[in-house]
Amino acid sequence: MGLTKRLCSATGIAIFMLLAVLTPYALAEVAGPGWLMERAEPVSPEEARAHYGVQKQKMVFSVASATSATPEIVGLARALQHDPKLIYEYVRNHIDYVPYFGSLKGATLTLLERSGNDFDQASLMIALLRESGFTAQYVYGQMTIDNYGGADGYDMQHWLGTDADELVIAGVLGSGGIPATIYSTWTTLDRVWVSATIGGSTYVFDPAFKPYVETPGIDLKTAMGYDQAALLAAAGGELGADYVRDLNESNLQTALEGYSSNLVTFLRQNYPNAAMNEIIGERSIIPEYLSGYPTSLRFPNTPLEYWDEIPDVYAHKVRIQHGNIDEVFPIAEIAGKRLAITYDSQAGASSALGFAAAVSPTAHPLDASTVIPIQQAAEPLEADRVVTGQEKGGGGLSTQSGTVDFGKIYPPSAGSSSVTWSPCVTNPNSDTVQLRVSLTSNPQGAFLITEPSSGFHNVGPGQQFCWKVRFSNAGQSSGNKTATCRLEWWHDGDNFANDDTDLFGIVAREYDLSGSYGMNVVTYLGHPYDGTCRLQNSGTLSLTITNVTLTGSDANRFQILSGGGSGTVSAGSHRDIDVRYLANALGTHNADVHVEFTYDDLAYAVNLPLQGRAAQEPDLSGSYGFDAGQCYLD
Repeated sequence: MGLTKRLCSATGIAIFMLLAVLTPYALAEVAGPGWLMERAEPVSPEEARAHYGVQKQKMVFSVASATSATPEIVGLARALQHDPKLIYEYVRNHIDYVPYFGSLKGATLTLLERSGNDFDQASLMIALLRESGFTAQYVYGQMTIDNYGGADGYDMQHWLGTDADELVIAGVLGSGGIPATIYSTWTTLDRVWVSATIGGSTYVFDPAFKPYVETPGIDLKTAMGYDQAALLAAAGGELGADYVRDLNESNLQTALEGYSSNLVTFLRQNYPNAAMNEIIGERSIIPEYLSGYPTSLRFPNTPLEYWDEIPDVYAHKVRIQHGNIDEVFPIAEIAGKRLAITYDSQAGASSALGFAAAVSPTAHPLDASTVIPIQQAAEPLEADRVVTGQEKGGGGLSTQSGTVDFGKIYPPSAGSSSVTWSPCVTNPNSDTVQLRVSLTSNPQGAFLITEPSSGFHNVGPGQQFCWKVRFSNAGQSSGNKTATCRLEWWHDGDNFANDDTDLFGIVAREYDLSGSYGMNVVTYLGHPYDGTCRLQNSGTLSLTITNVTLTGSDANRFQILSGGGSGTVSAGSHRDIDVRYLANALGTHNADVHVEFTYDDLAYAVNLPLQGRAAQEPDLSGSYGFDAGQCYLD
């Protein structure tokens, strides 16, 4: 008879040992504890790359959470003395390999579970190297490995823990979704490893490949005195195509307790001081210790791609749907966190508020419209210019020429920005003259005469003629802008003087804060939680933070813990600002981390949004379960 759908037990150790006897596994445990993988046929590397290539065109962002510098990563890097050799040996010798494909756990969960695949072990090593100040990348490529018979156990059999059988190897790789072509004596598969720059040189590491040695356990069937026919007879009941019912719980419990007693007696007599792995057997990693940094890998390989972060298409995700909630998270992002759905007790149990990461806040995206210039532009540029000279026929009019510098204005991304020049001239002649102002050169179109209207204008003796020229960022790219403004003097249809003024201005370079975010956290009343906001400088220049404050109606519900000082953030770098949500009042609270900064000599301010929700912790006192001595096995 196969495994029963419903089995009763009062003795856990007997059930555990019974399953070990009843269920012979020809394959290695694919998913590892707590994970489930379906059985599948292998897919070739070429087919897989064709599939993922199409998907990557749709999803161009990457998963940075796989290498986040969590407290666990920071502490381990410090314990390993920030030494690349010790970092590699730790991952290589202490993290079990589990055959599945893609980024599932990320660095932190791989460390906590002490297991992971190529992607996840590479993430752990890269996170530790980066925390230690080294540059490291993922390498995605193809590798060819012997199925069995490799020197020192460096082959698929001793890596996966299977029989020396290409069909069994194919089953493990196919079930794990690993792109591979399996031949009779070798396998070509897609893998991920690590490239790191140490002391100015580039080295490669393959922490996920490690041969194992098998330590057999004892014969549990003999030790328990297990008799399948006797057990089934004791269980009784009715067996259907996919069910069993009306089991005799009392007889079954007595039989199981007997097996348990037999096992305990056998262990006391024969293995009184044995560890668990000596009883049930184990696979243990054959360790490796580096004498120097490797410049090549053990197996033939072809690097195909280099990644700073894992492309989104390769990330395993979980989707949460409940009521109006529909959230998708990379598993690496929520690894090790408790997830909860909270409700507003005042709105009733049917009113879902949303998804809550009650142990860790989630990033709150930055709305670019919250970036504002602190000054839209400098004060209007005033330049009163009086041109003096003689009457026509008295020897030519003397004019004053030069350059007007409009200074630097904001880029269009900061909104409309302009500077206006308002010059005037006085007619020194005894006759009325005609004046005309125009832009004889304006190659970028950054300057515009706003007053007066075009054409000639009569100006009497001693009267002033004024005009306005505006320098604007409308439709302009960053950089230097030039033009030439000409004032022409006419009398009785003859042009008798011209006054040219060179115009100069600068449109500042664009800031880029993409990648910045605030914080969104849900927790219980009276359970404050610390999160992080980030100001990411994705531009080409350094920016200088001048002031960091909390603003908004609920600013008193938050507290800046660190990162609030002034300082420079270089191009491509970021400033993390640690914030505590106090959770000292029920409800949703909103505020901003208001950051003032300068970029390309101009001042801006940005609001990193904060949202915290303090929910009432449920009172489950009086709740209880039941003990019917039953459990389910599938």
